[in-house]
Amino acid sequence: MRFLYDPKREDGSRVHSPADICKHPGGRTVKALSVFKESDTSYMLCAGGAKEVLLAFRITWFRNESNAWEVRSKALVIPKPIDKPGTRSWKKGCGFVEPRRESDQRIMDVATYASGKQMRVVYSTSLGEVSVVCVDEKARAWQTLSSLQYHTCPVLSVDVIESTKGVWGVTGGTDGGVALWRMMEDTSSISPALTFEQVHQSGVNALSIAQTKTEGTFIIVSGGDDQTLRAQEIVVDASGAALASRTATFDFSHSSAIRSVWTDGSRIVSTSVDQRVKFWLLDDSFTIHSERGVMTQAPEPEAIVVHRSSAGALTMAVAGRGFEIFDIARA
Repeated sequence: MRFLYDPKREDGSRVHSPADICKHPGGRTVKALSVFKESDTSYMLCAGGAKEVLLAFRITWFRNESNAWEVRSKALVIPKPIDKPGTRSWKKGCGFVEPRRESDQRIMDVATYASGKQMRVVYSTSLGEVSVVCVDEKARAWQTLSSLQYHTCPVLSVDVIESTKGVWGVTGGTDGGVALWRMMEDTSSISPALTFEQVHQSGVNALSIAQTKTEGTFIIVSGGDDQTLRAQEIVVDASGAALASRTATFDFSHSSAIRSVWTDGSRIVSTSVDQRVKFWLLDDSFTIHSERGVMTQAPEPEAIVVHRSSAGALTMAVAGRGFEIFDIARA
């Protein structure tokens, strides 16, 4: 993993120059990243991937004697690949399988949120497990807090939102199903608040949840291999119960599988294997309208990250084999 920054740039400007943070154990693939803000000069980075390896780092920066920014990273948790005898792998050059010591389960997605001042991490796996963990810095290990019980298939996507109505999470699986969760503190097993079956014809590759301008109303935006963009309105009543409300879909929103989506409750951004980034508007009648689109120069785009500045301006990074940065403005 590499962190991109330029020590000579002024405060608030973009970062570009690469510096290594760490290497994933054994060179195993990093599938998902999430960043948690501790303070203005300290962030925690979580990364998950092959062999059930979930990492945690603290990244800090400060001014040196030359008044240039320096970035430092500290490893908090670097677990070894999980050892699970009995899984199988093909032996090279032979026509049979043999026992393998490493787990063939992989972490598919990661999301972070705050509980008080402590970071919580939600991650999903290729065997359908969804867990909530926190960092035990003294033991340099993960502490499991909760298990989210619903999916029986690989869970491809996870998103979490902190709101005035509590912390809510959303997950999507390869069977096209989506589940909404209320993240309860100190609960070892959590059941979904709402479930939606066959939201997409196949895998739910992308999810984003946002709170709208209306108190207690959320929007879940999803995208999948079926090229459909879907928005689901959720209303949380006075008792804290979640109720499904309006639904909007836009079929064939891309010419290939959708890989990532983002929403702020009214605007939607999506990207796809077709290498297009598209901008959408969800209007007051709950209809999705296409606004415009651009081609990204990042091949095989997999993820969208949108940052809102204190002035309200939006900057978007599209990552794939490389990445590209856009400024988002109203048409």
